[in-house]
Amino acid sequence: MKTALLQNMDADINEPLNSVAGFAQLIVEANASTTAEERAEYYKQLSSSTAKMLDIVGNVLEDIQHV
Repeated sequence: MKTALLQNMDADINEPLNSVAGFAQLIVEANASTTAEERAEYYKQLSSSTAKMLDIVGNVLEDIQHV
């Protein structure tokens, strides 16, 4: 059961983790041609992905305690 849980966790965490990494890289690479609106969207997506990842990790940790 723990193996299946860890496999699901891997798939669930990859999406938001990749989003966090990608949007963080966009922010780092932002230049003068990047508008404030674009940067705000990057921050919004970064924040959303981080919250999603924290929620998934919290749920996984809670599930592990019940196994």
